[in-house]
Amino acid sequence: MTVDLNTLLSRKRGKLFGFFRFFLSGLTLLWQGPIYSQTSMDSGFQMLEKGKFEEARSFFKDYLENDPDNPTALVCYGRATGLAGNVPEAQNVFQRLIRQEPRNEEFLLNMAESHLWANDGSSAASIYSDILATNERNFVALLGYANSMSAQQKYEEAYEYIQKALEVDPTNSQALISQKYIRLGLANFLASQHGDYDRARDIVDLNLKLQSEDQESLMLKATIHLLEGSFDDARDIYQNSIDKALDAYTGWSVAEHFLGNDEQALTVVTKGIDKVAETGNEDDLFKMKLQYVTVLLWNNRIREADRYLIELSGEYSENTELLASMAEVLIYMSDYAGGVKKYQEYLSHEPASFKGNLGMADANHALGLDHLAYRRAFKTLKYYPGQKDVLGFIDRLNEDHAPAASAEGYLSETSDGSWRKRVTANTSLSISPLFKMSMGFTNEVFGDELGEGEATARSFRFGSSYTLNKRVGLSGVVDITSASSPNIDFSYVNYDLQLSFRVNKNQQLVLSHKKELQNFNKALLERNIMMDHFILKSIAFWKLAKIGWYSEYYYSNFSDGNRRSLLFTSVYRNLLDKPLLKTGINYSTMSFTETKPEEYYSPGEFHNFEWFAGFKKDETKNFKLGISADVAFGYQLSDGDDQPAWRMSAAIEKELGRWLLNLNGQHSSISAISNNGFSFSGVGINVRYQLTKKPVFYKRYADPQ
Repeated sequence: MTVDLNTLLSRKRGKLFGFFRFFLSGLTLLWQGPIYSQTSMDSGFQMLEKGKFEEARSFFKDYLENDPDNPTALVCYGRATGLAGNVPEAQNVFQRLIRQEPRNEEFLLNMAESHLWANDGSSAASIYSDILATNERNFVALLGYANSMSAQQKYEEAYEYIQKALEVDPTNSQALISQKYIRLGLANFLASQHGDYDRARDIVDLNLKLQSEDQESLMLKATIHLLEGSFDDARDIYQNSIDKALDAYTGWSVAEHFLGNDEQALTVVTKGIDKVAETGNEDDLFKMKLQYVTVLLWNNRIREADRYLIELSGEYSENTELLASMAEVLIYMSDYAGGVKKYQEYLSHEPASFKGNLGMADANHALGLDHLAYRRAFKTLKYYPGQKDVLGFIDRLNEDHAPAASAEGYLSETSDGSWRKRVTANTSLSISPLFKMSMGFTNEVFGDELGEGEATARSFRFGSSYTLNKRVGLSGVVDITSASSPNIDFSYVNYDLQLSFRVNKNQQLVLSHKKELQNFNKALLERNIMMDHFILKSIAFWKLAKIGWYSEYYYSNFSDGNRRSLLFTSVYRNLLDKPLLKTGINYSTMSFTETKPEEYYSPGEFHNFEWFAGFKKDETKNFKLGISADVAFGYQLSDGDDQPAWRMSAAIEKELGRWLLNLNGQHSSISAISNNGFSFSGVGINVRYQLTKKPVFYKRYADPQ
C-alpha cells in the first residue's frame, strides 16, 4: 500500500512546477532601443503590463490595420497573442520579423520566450544560446536561458545561469523571483531523485535567509525532512511555520504517522478539518476530509473510514478524487481486484495522478500480477522522473524476481538419538514476472546413537511456478534422489504439483499432489517407504476482524499399503500489526488404517489441542534485526495415552545489501509435527544472495518498444 506521503509530495511538486510555468509565461523582457518610443501605443503597452492580453491583442490588431509593418506593434501583437494562449500565431508573427532581420536580438528573444510559453524549453534554450555566443552578458538571454533550463528540469545549469544573470543585474526583481524557484526546483531534484538531503536543505536555506517565512521554501524544507527521515523537524515546520491550514495539518499528520503516532495523527487531522472549515475554502475542506479517511485507515478503523467515505460521496458526488480514496479503502480491506477497478476509473479522469498510478501498481503486485505492476510503475516514472517511492517499489519487485542463490545448513536431533545433517544450495531465475524457475541440490546425512554406519541422500531438484491470472497459480517441483548406506542403495523420484485458487478477497485454496519418501531419520530412510499425499489447504483472513483461519487436510497412501488421514486447523487473531503479534487455537487429528508402531509412528487415533502465540518484528532503520518467534502449549492424546506437549521456534534475520542472513531454531514434542513419535529439535542457518540487482526481463518493462 502506498503511504500518503507520496500524494503529499506530488502535490507540492505539482504546485512548484505550476509556479515555474507562471513565471515563465509571464516573463516581460526588458526592451532596449527605440522600439517602445511611440507614444500612440501607450495604452496598449499598459494593457500588456497589467496582463490584459486579450485587450492588448485587439488594440494592436487594430493598430496594425493602419500600419501593418510597424515592428513595435507586431512585437506587441505577437506577445499579446501568445500570452493570451495562441502561441502558434504569435510564433508566426515573430518568424515574419526574423525573416526580415535575422540577427535582431529583440525578435529572437521574443521567439525564444514564445517557446517557453509552449513549455518547449529545448527550443528556447537553442535561441538563447546563440545570442549568448555573441553577447555573453545579455541579461535577458541569461535569464531566459536559466528559465529554459529549469523548464527542462536541468536545474544545475539553470542555477548557474541565473547566478550569471544576477551578476549583470543584481537587483532585478524578475531574476530574483526566478532564482527562488530555480533553487526550489534544484533542491527538490537533489532530494527526491538523488537523496542529497544536505545540499538540498542548504539551497532552500538560501531562500529562507532572504525571506524567513517564505511558504514554498518552508514546505519544501519540510518535505526534505520527511524524505530523509527527520520526522520531528518536519513536524515542527508544519506545526509552527506553515500558514495554509490544509498544507499544515496534512503534513503534520503525515509526520505523526511516520513517527508511529497514528492516534495523534487522527487528532491532528480532526483539528485540521475545523481549521480549514474556518477559511471557507470548500476545495481545501474536501481535501482535508480525504486526509481524514487516510488517517482512519492508518489507525485500522477501516469500517469507520468506509462509512465516512460514503458520507463524502453524497456530499461531493461529482469529485473524482473520491475514487482514489475508495480504491484505498478497498485495498485496506484486501479487496485488491476491487481496488484496481476503482483506480482504473480514477485514472480515466486523472491519468497523471501519482497516488492513482503507484496505488494501482501496488494493488496489481498484491494480486500477483507483477507484469502489470512493472508497467504501471514505469508509467508513473514517466510522469514523475526519478521519484524515490516509485524507484523503491521497483526495487522491491526486482528483489522478488532477480536471479538469486541461497544456501542452508541444518542440524536436527530426535529424542531417540537419531540425527540428521543437511546442506542445501538453490538458485532461482524469473523468466518473466509471472514465470519463475528454480534448481537445487541437497546433501543429507543420517545417523543414530547406535553408530551402525551413516545413510546419505543426495537430491537434485527442478521447479517452476506460473501465475495464470489474478486467481490461479501453478507450481511444480521434481526431486531426483539417490540414497545409500551399509544396508541400502536405491534411487527414487519425488514430486510436488500444486494448484492455487484465490476464491475471494478473504480466502485462498490450494490443491496439491505430493510424492515423497519417509526420510525423517535413518531408520525410516532405510525402510524405503514412499508416500502419496493428496492435499487440500484453505487459507483465509478477514482483515476487518483481524481473524485468520488456516486448515489443511492430507490423505496419504503408503507404499506398504497403509493409509493416513491428517487434519490440521488453526483459528487466530492479530492483536498487533506492527510489530505483528497474534494468538490462537490449533487442533490436529490423525489416524492410520494400520498401526505399525515397530516400523513408524502410526497411531489409530491421535488428537492435539494447543494454544499458540506468534511474534514478528521486521528490520527497520532504528531496529537492526528482524526477529520472529512462535510458542505453543497444549495436550495430545494418542491411542488412549495423553500427555502435555509444547513447541517453540525463533529466528533472527539481517539484511546486508544484497545479502540476507537467517539463523533459526525450533523444538517440538508434538507427534503430529515430528511424524515419528519422538520430540524433535533443530537449528539452521540460511544465506541468500541476489546475484544481480535487476531481473533478466527488466529492460522489456523499463524500455518498452
